[in-house]
Amino acid sequence: LSEDVAGATFMAAGSSAPELFTSLASVTADNEVGAGTIVGSAVFNILIIIALSAAFAKRVLKIDWRPLIRDSVFYAISIIMFTIFVADYKIYIYEAIILLVMYVVYVVLMKFNPQLMKLMAGEYNETQSNREDENEDLLKHKLPSNREFSTRTCLCWQIFIFVLRWILLIFSFPFIWVFSWTVPNCSTEKYKKYYTLTFILSIVWIAVLSFGMVILVSRTGCILSIDSYTMGLVIVAIGTSIPDALSSIFAVRDGHGDMAVSNAIGSNIFDINLGLGLPYLIRILI
Repeated sequence: LSEDVAGATFMAAGSSAPELFTSLASVTADNEVGAGTIVGSAVFNILIIIALSAAFAKRVLKIDWRPLIRDSVFYAISIIMFTIFVADYKIYIYEAIILLVMYVVYVVLMKFNPQLMKLMAGEYNETQSNREDENEDLLKHKLPSNREFSTRTCLCWQIFIFVLRWILLIFSFPFIWVFSWTVPNCSTEKYKKYYTLTFILSIVWIAVLSFGMVILVSRTGCILSIDSYTMGLVIVAIGTSIPDALSSIFAVRDGHGDMAVSNAIGSNIFDINLGLGLPYLIRILI
């Protein structure tokens, strides 16, 4: 798989699993946390994740315009279709099925991605070498070196990061302990062959934590007199988008700019079509 296809499908689906399970949990809890989470995550993914990816790259990223256009057009179509469906404040079963089918079409489209990229190429190959030269010049003359970046880092910021890491470690230690005993670490040679089990157990834990988060957020919003949709739009959306942000940042730091951008937009396509379509379908059937 090319890096843009991997980012738009597997990476996007994996990092968007919290949004999906939050939507599913909101169906059983009969509140609007899931819908607010999807909308808030979409804004977070487009604005914050891509901005953070560029900020942490510390290099000129070579972004291919073809995957960007492919994902943006499909995302725009998804938004338009969903807007039409909710215009009457109702979602019918055939509309939910159409959303699911649209995501299936998107995944099938990735199967023919090489042919699609060639079709979109046009004069791209002829100008590619010139663009690479321009990017190299920008890298040499526009961006300061890593040493200059490190010298500009404020000491108080380093102290803040150090304290923040310890705070996060203290709060996350119980989860780390539970995960280390229940999820095999397939990155080690001993458990490398159990990668499928690791994936399944990770999905199970995401589902369990998402259901718990929806209940906690709903009750917290009730105490603070904040409706569930707003809580999902602001609080839950940021929390569930953290995996997307980290995935994109790690990708750009390895030089995979296309993967980072495709992950952000592909996550939105996943959220709109599958993250809303599947819960709505389940709610209608129930």
